[in-house]
Amino acid sequence: MKKKTWIYGMSGLAPLALMLVGWYLNGFFPFGEKSFLAIDFNQQFIDLYIFMRNALYSGDFGAFFYSFTKSIGGNMVGAWAYYLMSPFNLFYLILPLKWISYAIFLSVWLRYGAMGLSMAYYLIKRHDGQERPYLTLLIATAYALNGFAVSYQMTPIFMDALWLMPILLVALERVLDGEKPYAYIFLLALTMVIQYYMGYMICLFIVFYSFYYLFTEHYHTYKGYFIKYIGQNVLRLGLFSLLGIGLSALILVPNIYNLLFSKAALDSTMTFDLKLQINPFDIFAKLMIGAFDNESWSAGPNLPNIYIGSLAMVGVISYFLAQKIKASHKWASFIILVIFFFSITHEFTSKIWHMGQNPAGFFYRFSWILVFFLLLLAYQGLKDRKIQSQEVFIGIGIALLIQSVVMVKDYSFLTPEQRQVSAFIFGVMWLILYLVKRPNLKWILVLLLSFGELTANAYLSQGRLNHNNAFKFENALTVIDEAIDQIRPNDQEFYRISKTFYRSKNDPMTFSYPGMTTFTSSLEGSTRDLFENIGNSAIDASIYYYGSPLTDALLGVKYFVNNEPFSSDDQAVIDKTYIFPTDVTRFDIVNDANKVNETDRFSIYQVPKTLPIAFGVSDQTAQLKLDQDRPLANQNAIGQALLSDHAKIIEPVETEMLLTNLIHGATESGDQIFSRDDNTIQGSMKLTFTPTTDDPYFIEVPQSLSTYKGEVDLLLNGQNYDYRSKFGSTQVFNIANQAKGQVQELEIIIKADRQFNLTNLKVYRMNQSKVNQLIDERQVEALKVTKWGSNFVKGEINIIDSPWVFTSIPFDTGWQVKVDGKLVEDKKIWDSLLAFEVEPGNHQIELVFRPRGLLLGAGITSIAVIGVLSWVLLERKYKKLLIFAPVDESFNTEQDNHQLLNEIKKTDKESLVQPISAIHQQTDDFKVEE
Repeated sequence: MKKKTWIYGMSGLAPLALMLVGWYLNGFFPFGEKSFLAIDFNQQFIDLYIFMRNALYSGDFGAFFYSFTKSIGGNMVGAWAYYLMSPFNLFYLILPLKWISYAIFLSVWLRYGAMGLSMAYYLIKRHDGQERPYLTLLIATAYALNGFAVSYQMTPIFMDALWLMPILLVALERVLDGEKPYAYIFLLALTMVIQYYMGYMICLFIVFYSFYYLFTEHYHTYKGYFIKYIGQNVLRLGLFSLLGIGLSALILVPNIYNLLFSKAALDSTMTFDLKLQINPFDIFAKLMIGAFDNESWSAGPNLPNIYIGSLAMVGVISYFLAQKIKASHKWASFIILVIFFFSITHEFTSKIWHMGQNPAGFFYRFSWILVFFLLLLAYQGLKDRKIQSQEVFIGIGIALLIQSVVMVKDYSFLTPEQRQVSAFIFGVMWLILYLVKRPNLKWILVLLLSFGELTANAYLSQGRLNHNNAFKFENALTVIDEAIDQIRPNDQEFYRISKTFYRSKNDPMTFSYPGMTTFTSSLEGSTRDLFENIGNSAIDASIYYYGSPLTDALLGVKYFVNNEPFSSDDQAVIDKTYIFPTDVTRFDIVNDANKVNETDRFSIYQVPKTLPIAFGVSDQTAQLKLDQDRPLANQNAIGQALLSDHAKIIEPVETEMLLTNLIHGATESGDQIFSRDDNTIQGSMKLTFTPTTDDPYFIEVPQSLSTYKGEVDLLLNGQNYDYRSKFGSTQVFNIANQAKGQVQELEIIIKADRQFNLTNLKVYRMNQSKVNQLIDERQVEALKVTKWGSNFVKGEINIIDSPWVFTSIPFDTGWQVKVDGKLVEDKKIWDSLLAFEVEPGNHQIELVFRPRGLLLGAGITSIAVIGVLSWVLLERKYKKLLIFAPVDESFNTEQDNHQLLNEIKKTDKESLVQPISAIHQQTDDFKVEE
């Protein structure tokens, strides 16, 4: 017991200690100013954690289902299921918000300890790990600090799967041994609740791992009728797996419905193709120390992060060279590795792991499962063995071969020093294991070398990413909340707030206000499409809002918070002050006439005229269809449909074009193509126009000008124009307001050596008086909100002659609409928004959101509970529901096995259902040492 306690303690503490060393050297909080907030952790997760805290502390339980902080509104079931069910999120609840940097640190740090502890638990329970304390500790630590974990630390939700799976596999193997299934059922349910996405990958692994385990552990016992035996065990496991997944259905089923409107709504095809998506030899590069950088997670498909350390690599090679390990077992292991090989190199197979889609960054999210399997082989290859001289030569030969493959290609994440150090450590590891004869000295040297190597890998892998400053992050929370607090709507007045800047696109979630931007994997596809169709940025699972007077009114935007320049003479203040980039230019809003308040960092502007969340509209408006990549044409069509006189509100403006170092051509279809003449210098296009009115002027910017590498600059009247440079469709930018008679010059600077399709690059005038007329006319039939919350809106409306009520709420089948207390059918208009028919007169309106699938999920969970209880009762009555008891291994021939089977069939039912665990105890003397 003391030995086990020591192994558990060290396996949990060693990863914690090593990560502290790496973080200290990298200057991470609390040792330095760097926060763990990088990439998605900074732009998604932290905002959702604060959202969770706000919802629970305020008692806003409707936020479990829906929230108007998710862009213009969205189903939150998927967000909770994907991001917020980890027990390590408790730190965001129990620590004060002012200590959020400590919550971030603890929630990540302790996950490493949990991973090491979990792996040690698996090795002790299933592989006698207590008999090999040093090896168990080293393999557990390598698992906790593997390349996937330390590289993708910026996605902490993935890390939960790494500590869950080893525990689940202990229960799985016991089920396959014929023992009680309850631990497996409940652990599988827990896995699907905590992280259903990675849990899905675990379920895939369980499918082929179960066959692997039954073959390697039980074939010699049941080889006379192994096919029948394995079929019955698989059916038994399938039943228990359905019960486990069924227990999680209360959360899982509503989330599946949500996925159909979010990730599944993205265009994705599962087309089979024989070609490989990466060069297989490139995978070897990921076995080097520190093989990760800022380019290794985004564009792809990239390479899997499978670093496991030199000891584990030695162990894997030793496994396949060991004579004591059966050849059949090696072939079975090889087949598993082949499955992973095709999963990595073949796009179709990779998509199966990722629920039928290519990931938007963070590729090969299942590669940690390969890491687990490699470490399992390494453990088996090193336990109870002495390294032979020929193995050293073979191992070093393999290392040289890998180095020769890696050396011929440049990798952004590998320096010559990394290659050399990796090869040196690998060689030294072989020599220590072979030359050092004293066991304790040998393992202490191996431990020191492995710990140093794992720490160096974590240090290098994490040191190359851009991490947010912890103190600046805390400053951002303070100053944004100070501004939003002045304009945050109460529960009797609904409106939305937009900003010209952001800390993250999920700022509305962090600061609890109905906003416009969002970035979550559960973003509804229809909302993303709507934003694109009216001229706003929408990339994958994120959207960003620019807006116009018309869209402000349609979406109920009442306030804009504008970023003001910051300066200070105090360097200490600068070092802890968050500087926000400005990404939206709205001359029509950000001017003195609309300014209503300010803080030290921001100015607050009120939109002169806007509309509420719902109002009466015509049949023409409800039946309108929006066209792709024609945002201002769409806005014009909306405006005409809403106006009583159907007048145009947007008209094109004549411009003059001046080209410098640009060649202009046209395709047969009429597309206008521009490219640089001399690619050694930048090209320029200047568009000049003179406004004839004080109305706001806008330009449609084609997707061709999207860039995130500084290939394009926009200058307005000689000054840098503030906008988001990366977008996926035609954008609408405000370029003039109150500028009648003043010459305006927009210059597009081209620095990329490629062709630009600028067919739709045109300037338009929006008739502000017509927009105001539209707003005034719709206000007559506007909803007066009496109360609203995260998942409901109540109000009164007086309809004169409009047959429809338009809402700026994204359509979702979970919404229930009541007019005067009676349910009415809701419809989707513009392929995005919710509307419903109504008769003239005064009406009480109530909209309530209940996620689709909630009752079905509750029903399935209830059935699963009944199923588990029924199994308990049956087991008590029949001792154990078994088809076969283990065969005595002293029978070595198929004839003997059949003879024993016939004897079993003649026995009474009571003997047939004898617990398998008891029979195992009786036949221990027959177990074969491999």
